[in-house]
Amino acid sequence: MNTLIKIFIFLIGFILVCDRIDPSMIEKPQVPLTPFDTAKVTSKIFLEYFTGHYCGNCPGSTNPAIAGIKSKYGDDRIIIMAIHAGFFSTPNLTPDKLDLRCEDGIRLYNEAGVTSVPIGRINRRFYQGSVLLPPSSWISAVNEIINKPAYFSLTITSNYDTLSRLGIAQIKIQSYVDTADSFIVSAFVLEDSIIGHQLDYNKEPNDVPNYVFNYVLRDELIANDGSSFARNGVISDSVIYKNFPFKLDSKWNEKQCWIAATIIHGKSGEATQSEKHKIIPP
Repeated sequence: MNTLIKIFIFLIGFILVCDRIDPSMIEKPQVPLTPFDTAKVTSKIFLEYFTGHYCGNCPGSTNPAIAGIKSKYGDDRIIIMAIHAGFFSTPNLTPDKLDLRCEDGIRLYNEAGVTSVPIGRINRRFYQGSVLLPPSSWISAVNEIINKPAYFSLTITSNYDTLSRLGIAQIKIQSYVDTADSFIVSAFVLEDSIIGHQLDYNKEPNDVPNYVFNYVLRDELIANDGSSFARNGVISDSVIYKNFPFKLDSKWNEKQCWIAATIIHGKSGEATQSEKHKIIPP
């Protein structure tokens, strides 16, 4: 995050209403997870994958895998984030010197222990002994969890000023369970429809100059009061609001930018619910 963002976050604390927490969320008792009506909320899957524009195997592996998941479950059930990091994302490898990297993506790449691409994570959970999965395993991993109950729902709204390119995303978290577990919410800026060079071994010639890049991670956001929203657990029917200030770089197409959010279990690190929101609606 640059200095301007930090200043903006500071000012937001004075200009906007602070993150609001339902009174029932204060001093919550430590209670076990309780059953609830699964019809209340639809589970959405967080698919994040690591790639690079000089990875010739990536388009032929990731695109069919994503298409297969969307064909079976629909676009709305899968929240996708493409992270460009590692050697195959180096800018000088293609004629346009395309650079889709960002500091947060490089950090996630390193934290995940990525050693090759394409590779991805489905809800950041283990499947057949690994968290990092090749595209051929994505749909099987999704099949295993898509119908499991979601203990939260997410609703994202945003206010955005096109002149300053500053905005704030408000994430509403609705709880449907009593639990003593802790959770955090992470939010990201993604961009679609970026045109550039991509190496593709399924094409001839291999260099595709007008490839369309979607779901590209541009920035991870910082909430006014941090990412944690349930340090001591939550109770059913609680509502929590988190505010995430953001700034869109002048090089990004603001009409193709999204906010993606996911709730992460504090101990296991698994994503338990996800959502997306277009900053400028069509």
